[in-house]
Amino acid sequence: MIRFMIWTIAILLFSGCGGATSSSQAMPSWYLNSPQNNTTQIYGTGEATNKKEAINNALADMSANLIVSVKSKIETTTTNSSSTGYLKDSSKQVITEAKKITFTNAKIKNIKNISTSIYVLMSVDREELFRIKKKEFDQEHNFIEQKYNNIIKRSKMGQIKALIKLEPKLTKAKNKSFVLFAINNRFNYEPYFTKYQNYIDKIDRLKSKLIISLDSNEIFFYNVIASQLNSQNYRLSKMAPDIRINISNQVRYSRARGWHIAKVSSTILARSGGKLLSTNTINTIGRSSSSRANALNDASRQFDDKVKKIGIEKILFEK
Repeated sequence: MIRFMIWTIAILLFSGCGGATSSSQAMPSWYLNSPQNNTTQIYGTGEATNKKEAINNALADMSANLIVSVKSKIETTTTNSSSTGYLKDSSKQVITEAKKITFTNAKIKNIKNISTSIYVLMSVDREELFRIKKKEFDQEHNFIEQKYNNIIKRSKMGQIKALIKLEPKLTKAKNKSFVLFAINNRFNYEPYFTKYQNYIDKIDRLKSKLIISLDSNEIFFYNVIASQLNSQNYRLSKMAPDIRINISNQVRYSRARGWHIAKVSSTILARSGGKLLSTNTINTIGRSSSSRANALNDASRQFDDKVKKIGIEKILFEK
């Protein structure tokens, strides 16, 4: 009798343990093995203690899956593509643009509440997402084309200034065109990608044709501006310049505790055909334990840093 009771209790215990792991408490298979992205859908899964957070996590997963797709497309782009070189240089920017994609057409495909967790599987129709993003892209493209067609009617200086201002939009649109290709492989991104890059490259082409003369009463400060103009592909020459830059440096020397000190006030004027384009005044201080010349050279290093912070284009074109 006692042996029978022991066996009965054991059976009940094992039965109870088996009932505690019912299929309703297991994580859903579509969460553990989520569907793979394909030519028609992008998927994402999320888990959280509330529905809103679970959905946000699924959208983040969807974004990560799209980024993987973008990276794959960058890596597999054929080497004979005319935009391949530019694409490799822009890969980080393209990925950054992909991260900004919002999935306004995302739908909940499956959702399950288990204990304190909510599991969500979401999907996005690629064609619908492409239509939404292409419409946004077309608006940006039309804006760029209108701006560019107006820009090319201006002088060399006017074109350079306007294209530099437009460059961030050109870069953004160029990268967006490739993201559209990653969403829909039938989209031909290359004409857009190449066109925007050509618009950007035109800045340097125009700079190389713009002749600038440079004068300064102090060689150290002359060298600073000359170096920065050269680094930005501007052409320096005294022959028929489009822009004349003059740097007037007022230097005050002093001594303090064995140091040579040079306080410099540099006024930079840029003119074209008698018209004043810009005026900038930069104050610097240099020190040296050995000589005035070295103190002045030290001040020119500070001048270099400040010119870089202002930007050579602002010194050329902005009052």
